[in-house]
Amino acid sequence: MLRATSLVLLVLVAAACSGGGGESVGSATTSAAPTTTEAAPTTTEPDPFPTVQPGQVLTRFVRAARAGNTRAIWQLLSVPSRRRLGPTFEGFEARSGPRLAREVGVFVPGSSRVFLDEPITSLFAVAAYGGRTTIGEGGPFGSYAAALRLEDGGWRLELGGPVQLQPLGPDPGSVARGTFQLAAGVEANAAVAEAGIWLDGQAVPGRTAGAGDARRVTLFGDSSGRIPRGPHAVVSFASTFADASALAWMFTYRGKSPGR
Repeated sequence: MLRATSLVLLVLVAAACSGGGGESVGSATTSAAPTTTEAAPTTTEPDPFPTVQPGQVLTRFVRAARAGNTRAIWQLLSVPSRRRLGPTFEGFEARSGPRLAREVGVFVPGSSRVFLDEPITSLFAVAAYGGRTTIGEGGPFGSYAAALRLEDGGWRLELGGPVQLQPLGPDPGSVARGTFQLAAGVEANAAVAEAGIWLDGQAVPGRTAGAGDARRVTLFGDSSGRIPRGPHAVVSFASTFADASALAWMFTYRGKSPGR
């Protein structure tokens, strides 16, 4: 089931995609420490992240969408997102604003919440929201994820950018009964610098694969662990040094439950 969890960043080093084989996600190299020392600073360095967390901003976004408040939605978008979806508020209100309100404003209050809330770098974060929706009969579960950009000391949603994500596994809306593969495709206009994949808010270890082009990679997540029967959410995030995107999708597991 959906659950909020403190996450571990999965880092994709763009240089690892220079070959055609898969690379382990999360590995990194470090340089040797310098031999000289300096006196400790007398002032405390500021926290690089704002007090308001990415998930709180996404919650405001969902509430604004539910209310059909395109002005509030606009105010929660990053400057690059406004340029892409507007570029003026009047243009946004006439086109992209109502569409976002319809797509994101479907979550039932009290039966939905943030289940992923994580700064990734000093510039980007990822957050995801999920739960019961008003789509169809029976209030089926749904999920929505977004990348967020740090601007003027606060997080703003990063939408419609050049980093494109595609769900590869399990298929959105599908039913898994045995072993399944978590996977997402990434295509960007520059080398992918960071990427990660999460299952129900938990970072999933995995690897990446590419064909020598760091702008096009595939993320594979290890799904060897047992999960409960029922609906589950997959979230994928990827960023270059200038842009970021996130994507969420649902699937249902009908295989053996833990302990069986």
